[in-house]
Amino acid sequence: MIIEYLTYTNYGYINFTKNNILNFLNFKDDLSKLTVVALDKDSYIELTEFLKDRSNDIILKLLETPYTKDEHFNSPNFKNITSLKLRIIYQKLLKCEILHFFDGDVFFFKNPRQNILEKIKDNDMVFQQDSPRSDGHILYSNYVCTGNFTIKNTDNSLILLDKLIKLIDYKQNDQELLYNYLNSKCSNIKDFKECDFDVYDPELFQNGYDTFKFNWYEKENKVAIHANHMIGKDTKINSLKSVGAWLV
Repeated sequence: MIIEYLTYTNYGYINFTKNNILNFLNFKDDLSKLTVVALDKDSYIELTEFLKDRSNDIILKLLETPYTKDEHFNSPNFKNITSLKLRIIYQKLLKCEILHFFDGDVFFFKNPRQNILEKIKDNDMVFQQDSPRSDGHILYSNYVCTGNFTIKNTDNSLILLDKLIKLIDYKQNDQELLYNYLNSKCSNIKDFKECDFDVYDPELFQNGYDTFKFNWYEKENKVAIHANHMIGKDTKINSLKSVGAWLV
């Protein structure tokens, strides 16, 4: 079964996407495909050149928008950019069976295929847990991550995505939108009635708090880390470099 991977970028974030591409080429297999959506012409042109002769399993698409720069966390344009994510995921999911979306600040230390297939077979969506376990948060809290998750093409998944897209008001980012919606329905994602949800083992798919504040990157069984729970492009890049997760 093919697993489709998806990420998106603009010119301000392009080095993260180059890192994503090099990372994907390191772990990909014959049943893995990556789609990169560029949000502006400059990033599309530069990535077209970067992808020359690298892989036929990477598809580059242009979704031309006015958003070309890296934006401060939760600025108006940041919220606009992250709100595009749900629409991009929805359109891609219509054309595949299993989709794994990841933000540019995610790095895979090994092929996640086995983990994805084992978890998604009985679920509609499987998320990286974003509430830090190292800080005493419970597993299956509603604070799950839209920046590193798997979604299966099911009626439940498509209906939920459509609901979330219709709730976009550009006053909250995509993460807050999902979190607030879940909070209105349940206090534990295993009790959510509209979809079957699960989370990846937090030690395998690590959020940035656990990874960098509590040195979980030292765990040999880690599959992916996400340089979130921190603000600023340079901070993220330096954090990824510090654990050997920067290839550009």
